[in-house]
Amino acid sequence: MSWWFAVYMIIATPVIWWQLWRDNFDGMRTEYEIKKRPKLEFDEFYARFYSESGILQSTVASMLAITSEQFGIPTGCIRPDDNFLQTDLADTMWYIVEISEAFGIPKARQDELEVLDGTFDNIVHYIDRELATA
Repeated sequence: MSWWFAVYMIIATPVIWWQLWRDNFDGMRTEYEIKKRPKLEFDEFYARFYSESGILQSTVASMLAITSEQFGIPTGCIRPDDNFLQTDLADTMWYIVEISEAFGIPKARQDELEVLDGTFDNIVHYIDRELATA
């Protein structure tokens, strides 16, 4: 084996590993990163992200509570762009079932939750649309 190949492997292996690892976690944050964020009170969270959306405060509060319980994240640390359906913090199936039960989404429609982009915001908007058509 040539020494060029050995040098290449020493340099390329970590770069390739890092690239694959980064792609696996694209768009998702670790539990540690989420928990170290500054905590927002519900009123501030709602005012900042949902006050002009027309989504009821009770819907957002319920989703925050469900997400917090399922993933062990304080409600004040959750943000709209967090993608909990891509994490391995908990079984996402139970998350979907819990949301469906809390908002009365029929079992036949639960599959639609799985095809969303998975962000908290996308799920909240989906729930709002479901409640409006119920």
